[in-house]
Parts: sequence; C-alpha cells; structure tokens
Amino acid sequence: SAPIGQKKPMAFIEVSVGEARQAIDLDTITFTPGMPDSAAIQPEEISSQVGINFQVNSDLSKAPTAQFVIDETPFDVRHISQQVPAMSGAQWTLTSNMNYFHPFHIHVNPFQVKNMVPGFRSPPAFVEATKSTALEPQNMWRDTVFIPPWGSTIIWQRFGITLSNAWEGKTVFHCHFLDHEDQGMMAAFLIGDPKPNGPLS
Repeated sequence: SAPIGQKKPMAFIEVSVGEARQAIDLDTITFTPGMPDSAAIQPEEISSQVGINFQVNSDLSKAPTAQFVIDETPFDVRHISQQVPAMSGAQWTLTSNMNYFHPFHIHVNPFQVKNMVPGFRSPPAFVEATKSTALEPQNMWRDTVFIPPWGSTIIWQRFGITLSNAWEGKTVFHCHFLDHEDQGMMAAFLIGDPKPNGPLS
C-alpha cells in the first residue's frame, strides 16, 4: 500500500524472461534490401523540382539564441511549405546557408541521393568522406541524408507508383538534430491528389 496522500503504485509493464539468448555470428546473416535495384527512380519520372534552404539566422532582435528555420520560416503546423502530387517523382535540392551540417530527414517516402556539392570552405578529406557516405552505395534507399555546410544535396523521391501505394496527406521533413528541429527547423508538406489538376487532399 502507498503512504497516506499518495496514489497506489500501478503496474505499467510486465516482462517475462525466457531462455538465455545465444550469440549470433553476424557473418552468417544475409541482409536483403527492401526494394530491388529495378525500383530505382528513372529520370522520366521526375515531374517537379523542390528547393529547400536550411538556415541558421542571427537576428539580434530575437537573441539570445540563433534562429533555426527552413526557407526563412520556423515550423508552423498550419503552414504548408511544399505541395507535390501523388504517383509522381520530384527532385529536391537541399542547401545549407552556413557552417552547419544538417541531417535532412523526411517522412513516408524514401529517396535516392543523386549528387552532393560540399561547400567551398570544406577541406578535401572532409569532402571525400561526406560524398562517399551520401553517394555509396549508389541509389541506396534512404530517409536521411546530410546537407553539407555551405553546400547542397540533390535527391530524387517517388510518391507511390499505383493508387494502392500512393499515400496522400500532410507530412513533414526536418533537421534530425533534435535541438535544431525543436527550435523550428521543420516544415510540413502535402502529397496531393494524383489526378491532373485535382484538388489537394
């Protein structure tokens, strides 16, 4: 029983431990990709261009902290940053305006990294490590990729192939550094009706 004035503790979870786990030799495991190489996005699928700028501003009137925004706009759940049709493909050009690495993360649909242009102040070893991390293996499906300081990353994304897998609705993309995201470096976008000139969902 609990002391007077305090609520009685409530069981939250029950854990049952079975047999002891055995060590697994990782060399014996074969990992298969979720999507085959034949599913790679083709140039003819790209029907729209999306440009996104991850910015760290220093407006002294908003001090003492820097402002983490996307396209000059802090996150607002009511604001739709971009709109794309379902059953289409888009090329995103992601840029960073300062000496900041930003891991770009997007929900719902994976993407493929097509190119990365590190900033003009980046040392050669940094450029090589950054590009190899983002571009190898080629056409790997991802949901997160780095945007280099003063640089850009280009990705291709497909929003479903058929009506059965073309999800529609509002979702988000953001910097995956939690302190950047929590301070406003996030934006909502809308995947709309796939019919030509159809109303957005």
